[in-house]
Amino acid sequence: MARIKRTESDEIRGRLLEIGLKTFASCGYHGTGIKEIVDGAGVPKGSFYNYFKSKEEFGIGVIRCHSQEFWETWTVCFDPEGADPLAALLDCFDRMITEHAECAVHSCSIVGNLAAELSVQSLPCQKMLLTVIDEWVANLAAQLLRAQEQGLARTDLSAKELATLFWDTWHGALHRVKIVSSTEPLRQSVTLFLQKMIRD
Repeated sequence: MARIKRTESDEIRGRLLEIGLKTFASCGYHGTGIKEIVDGAGVPKGSFYNYFKSKEEFGIGVIRCHSQEFWETWTVCFDPEGADPLAALLDCFDRMITEHAECAVHSCSIVGNLAAELSVQSLPCQKMLLTVIDEWVANLAAQLLRAQEQGLARTDLSAKELATLFWDTWHGALHRVKIVSSTEPLRQSVTLFLQKMIRD
């Protein structure tokens, strides 16, 4: 019986996080109320606090959940024995851009959105966002290092420096996506970076 309760608890917690991810993406952290989250998840409002002590803790949970899902998708894009890591990166980002277009271009970057809203207001959220960004840069840098070792990428900058530059470029493009209501800025950034700037 206890095992069933844990399973049900995990399912409800996951449902809350899923709704939180969608509402934060479309309405922002401050534009989303707890009632909106629990109504969307189909649970009583009081139940929310059985899973999260506060909205801030919930926000951290949403960031962590999104990060885990992101890296599950990222991992399947790469073959450790693959001949061209830059081609694999291009394919991976093409998939990501397609997903952005399908989820609606105005709400496609939960990390960027929450960073803009919370990074100076919530130290715990700021720390989680920094962890996610560091992970993002490290995973991208690993692929860029492989490209450098194979002579496919420039070496006058470190893989980490290149990955950080791309992170900043990608999220700058995400803001322009919202303005023009198109994923074209993302495609332009990826093409310019992976096919022009990074080549030796």
